[in-house]
Amino acid sequence: MGIIAETIQTFLDIAYLRSQRELLRNDIGILEEREALTQSRYSAGLKEARDVYVIRLQKWQTEATLPQLDGQLEGRLWILLGRYRSDLDELLPQAELPEVEPDMIPTGVPTDLLTQRPDVAAAKTRMEGANFALGARKAELFPALSLSGTIGVQSADSNDWLDPSQWFKNLSVNLLAPAFNGLRPNANVALADGRLKQAIAAYRQSVVSAVNEVETVLRKLESSKRRIELLQASVEEATTEARLKEERYGAGLASYEEVLAAREVQSSIQAEHLVAKRDLAYVHLALHRALGGKWEQGSTSESTDLPTEDSANSREDK
Repeated sequence: MGIIAETIQTFLDIAYLRSQRELLRNDIGILEEREALTQSRYSAGLKEARDVYVIRLQKWQTEATLPQLDGQLEGRLWILLGRYRSDLDELLPQAELPEVEPDMIPTGVPTDLLTQRPDVAAAKTRMEGANFALGARKAELFPALSLSGTIGVQSADSNDWLDPSQWFKNLSVNLLAPAFNGLRPNANVALADGRLKQAIAAYRQSVVSAVNEVETVLRKLESSKRRIELLQASVEEATTEARLKEERYGAGLASYEEVLAAREVQSSIQAEHLVAKRDLAYVHLALHRALGGKWEQGSTSESTDLPTEDSANSREDK
């Protein structure tokens, strides 16, 4: 489960970096146009040399970011896949993050799904094993009756088989043997009982931790959904504004510098939206891990009700 989750996260990182690279190239194009415009105005005496240098420095810094994005995560993906893949571009043809619908996760996640978590399942198995061990220790307190111990068939004299005194002797020894063993059986029971209580506490702690982890992820999911909605509205507004500036520029009502400024705002908001999409995919993956696997609407599984002292005692009696 850990390998699969890390592989998926690496894929998301690669897709995010590829999309980020496209946005950076768009930013570089905007900066090149702004540099040409500033250079033209500087030649006309409308700008200072410092303005040209500032734009060029910003463009160079953006261009220097591109090489850092190339081949940054491919090596990690090769390790997770267990071998070198020369066809990585064919394996990952998409340049954008996969669309994760915010509402594709059910609003009410049943807590009984937590039993598929490996840590919860292991703690439950240890608790059940401790319960069986306690039952075995309690059984040692009862007398051990057997055919040989009752009628004395171990005797070579066949007359002893029909001797009532021999029956009483053998039966008394078997019935009273646990009492003469001292405190050892009781100590074994106390030890097994302590181990059962410890296993119950560990199981309850694993369930509580699992529930808290799922609740934390669900809270992150809600905030991520809200963030996506706000940024999506901002992207649409910035796109409309950039289109409007271009139309006004074409009609002679706005300068080209205003067009470039609107494009820069649009690109900046798109970058934030890209990060939000990646984070939403991260939260979706985190919920899979918190639940120990996938979920389905109406899924049923074993109950994760926390054991109480009464339920523990009832199991011990059994």
